[in-house]
Amino acid sequence: MLDDKIAFVTGGAQGIGKHACLTLAKAGAKIVVVDINTEITLSTASELEKITDVIPITADVRNEQEVEAAMQKTSKNFGGLDILINNAGIVPHFRWGLPRWPNIENMPEDFWDKVIRTNLYGTYLTTKHAIPIMKSKQSGHVINLFGGGGAKSARRLSLYGYKKWHTHFQSVCS
Repeated sequence: MLDDKIAFVTGGAQGIGKHACLTLAKAGAKIVVVDINTEITLSTASELEKITDVIPITADVRNEQEVEAAMQKTSKNFGGLDILINNAGIVPHFRWGLPRWPNIENMPEDFWDKVIRTNLYGTYLTTKHAIPIMKSKQSGHVINLFGGGGAKSARRLSLYGYKKWHTHFQSVCS
């Protein structure tokens, strides 16, 4: 099981991220639930506290200072990091109270920038700041999630989507 392993889950307050947090907690991991929405983050953390040790962190994965501070808080309070789940993302097929993506010809550039900064830079920034913590323990795993449906669906996605599927589970410290 995952007794005393430390898992940092972005977009961890709702949807797939929340499910990941609950699953890891039930397996014995300590959880760092990271989300941009404070209210939902605290609510999810409250549920998780009944199962395991939890650190709720409100952070925007597009902001390097917030990501770095979240990683430092994790390391300081839990003594390290074993699992990073990059789940935070803006996807076109989920609503969660938001309108679906506009067609590309009607898409404002600032919306596109928000998607890229969240989905790509968020994954990059959290991984960038997790690796040094994991290297200090000579152990760790980075799991990158995406909104695809496996190999067949991934082949129909962009190269980015396929690469994320192809490297779905990767060990960062061998």
